Amino acid sequence: MNEKLGRVHEKFGLSQGDIDYLRAWPIGKVRYGAVYSAVEAAYLAAGASLEARNLVAIKASWGDRVVAWPLWSVSRSKPFVLAFRWDKEWRPTGWLAEDTRFFTSQFSAGRFAHDEKPWVWAGFAALALDHSWLENGVSLLDGRFRTSFGFVADFGKQPQSGLVPDEAED
Repeated sequence: MNEKLGRVHEKFGLSQGDIDYLRAWPIGKVRYGAVYSAVEAAYLAAGASLEARNLVAIKASWGDRVVAWPLWSVSRSKPFVLAFRWDKEWRPTGWLAEDTRFFTSQFSAGRFAHDEKPWVWAGFAALALDHSWLENGVSLLDGRFRTSFGFVADFGKQPQSGLVPDEAED
């Protein structure tokens, strides 16, 4: 983990404290998404959160829940996604940080029908991960990062307490 954190710190400027802060943000809803990987779940989670104006987790078919933060590193001028995974009992199982290009190259929204909710989330994800939306987004973590999640501004500097999310699934 320390080795991976070192790479993430060098590449995006994230510290363990930043990761802990974002992981503690309250999750408003859990929504099911027929996804094949954590990358797809993170992509849909970013879009579902942007659409809902609240942090949303995508529940994968294998039971894990995934939350994603689209971020812009101000010091490194890089857009990336930080995603967190939890198991069925909401125990953290890991996180990943990748350039937004990795997420957009790995995901195909075309496999969803236009009347499916994941297709809508994928459309919002394209906006959430857009470089200009991120670069001009809401300041976060003492101005070192920006996010396309406008709802972050409503909560000030600290996330609301508690990680236990509302289990209402759509």
